[in-house]
Amino acid sequence: MKDNNDNNKKRFGSDFVDRDAFVNSDEPMPEVSGREIRQQKRLERKQRLRAEKEQRLREELLAQKKLRAAKERMKKESEAEQKAQEDIQKLTEEEVFIAPAEESKLKDLKEDPNKIFEDDVFVQANDEEQNTAAESEESDTEVDEELKKLEKKQQKAQIKKNRESIILIKHDNVVEDDEDEEEPQPESVLEEPAAEPQVTHDDEEEPLPQEKTKKKEKKKAEQKARKTKVTDIRSARKKQKMKKRIKVLIALLIVAAFGLTVYLTRGIWVPKLEGILDRPHATIVNDGKTAEGNYPIQFDETSVNIVTPFKDCFIKVDDNHIVFYDETGNVISTTSHSYANPVVRTAGKRALVYDRGGHSFTLLNKNGELFSREIEDTVMIAEIGSNSNIAVITQNDRYEAVMTVYDSDGVVIYKWQSYKKVIDITFNESGDGCYITTFKSENGMINSYITGISFDSEEEVMQSSAIDDLVLDTLVNDNEDQWVIGLSNFYKLDNNGNILFKYEYSGDLIDYSLSSTTAAVVVSGVGKGNGILTIFRSDSDSNNPNSMIYTEDGQPKKLHSSSNLIILLCENKLNAYDKAGNLLATASVSSDYVDFAYLNDAVYFLDVRELNKIGFKT
Repeated sequence: MKDNNDNNKKRFGSDFVDRDAFVNSDEPMPEVSGREIRQQKRLERKQRLRAEKEQRLREELLAQKKLRAAKERMKKESEAEQKAQEDIQKLTEEEVFIAPAEESKLKDLKEDPNKIFEDDVFVQANDEEQNTAAESEESDTEVDEELKKLEKKQQKAQIKKNRESIILIKHDNVVEDDEDEEEPQPESVLEEPAAEPQVTHDDEEEPLPQEKTKKKEKKKAEQKARKTKVTDIRSARKKQKMKKRIKVLIALLIVAAFGLTVYLTRGIWVPKLEGILDRPHATIVNDGKTAEGNYPIQFDETSVNIVTPFKDCFIKVDDNHIVFYDETGNVISTTSHSYANPVVRTAGKRALVYDRGGHSFTLLNKNGELFSREIEDTVMIAEIGSNSNIAVITQNDRYEAVMTVYDSDGVVIYKWQSYKKVIDITFNESGDGCYITTFKSENGMINSYITGISFDSEEEVMQSSAIDDLVLDTLVNDNEDQWVIGLSNFYKLDNNGNILFKYEYSGDLIDYSLSSTTAAVVVSGVGKGNGILTIFRSDSDSNNPNSMIYTEDGQPKKLHSSSNLIILLCENKLNAYDKAGNLLATASVSSDYVDFAYLNDAVYFLDVRELNKIGFKT
């Protein structure tokens, strides 16, 4: 067995795996590759043909031995009979000593020589026959022993065959490379077995030519039948694999057709499914009670009052001071100003306060002022980006608009001029560019234009088509489209400035709020004290509002939104909605509130003389 494995390794290479060790072992059999399976098949075919040939040789040897034994037995019996005849003849010719009482038998013996075997006077011939019989029995015993030896040898060969056989693992990924191989002829595949000792006798009969011809014809018929069977198996396998491939192709085509149908009909079913997963189980009703402690925060009646959320605190601006408060109402820092018309803008950890119509602006954080700048020209608009870049629009005698961009240290990094009036500036997400909204009157109609600018390039990166409305604000959403709030219409533009769709408000615009995922607009309703909240979502391809909520809680006042939350302040109610338009939370509030800020499950309300806080869970 070891020699056989060594021969196989030499023949099939170092990749041949000896699996004899795994037959009687508890260890798991290693994975069988396609190449090993094919090698094992060829090896089994060789072993099977070798075993068949050895069996035929054994049967022929046994038949020859039996024939030789029978011939020898017949020869010995013939020789013994001839010798017995000679002895009888000799006895008849020689004198035989016989007792006196037996004289009559001598006369009979002369008359009939065979009479001696019947009367047992002399049994020499009988002794020869007994010896011949004994020799015959001895010859039969030798034949039986030879048969027993052959049976033992055959049993050992069967055990060897069983140990050499392995379990062929059916593997779907095995490539049927052997289908294209020619079935090797048994004569070319068989290794010559060890030569059996040939016993030659002069009187052994050679096979007849007719028998040889019949054996050759039978062998050829067996080979042809085997090839036909292998060809049928290969054909069946090919048909089965072709059926599987056709089934897989049909399944893929069905899935592709279904996906294409779903995509083409998305405008029908997507609006119906929007907001289903986000729909709350119940609306939270907050008690609307004002907080105690430092609240309410009192201040003198002034003409300017602003409240703005800022990270983990909020900012309040009046005629003379910019104050940062923490959530409990404690003052963090206070900065004085002399702005006649202050405006607050926040981004990240910094806040920009500028004097609209004045000549200065200030950059602050919650600990106080970082720097201020005085400008000769009149400040019209200012904005701050996520990287603390500051864009300031001024007006002079030559240009309707001059934009100066400062970095976080107050150094000028970019300038831009236009003969059109600027109404809005919006920074991009990184803060290294912005979108400027200009407008002009043409033939009695106001047209607005949006221009994209990068601070490291003199060329414009985007120029929109004319928008037949006065644009108030813009913002690029997370789908890289652009929300545009007009005085009478809502627009959505692509990243090249082309108008994707236009929606006309059903009432007068009251307030709006933009975020990267939603655009919310509130307009007046049909009756007194009613309003309509309209929501657009960035993940929708619809040309209509994704949600419309009709409010009956008094006249809408202010609207604030984040990525997933929209809060609307009405005359008597404060309502919170998700981006699908579902009502998340509500609270009854005072009608004196004119503005609010939402921060960490709390709302800070501003009225004419004080600042209040209520808990508002959503």
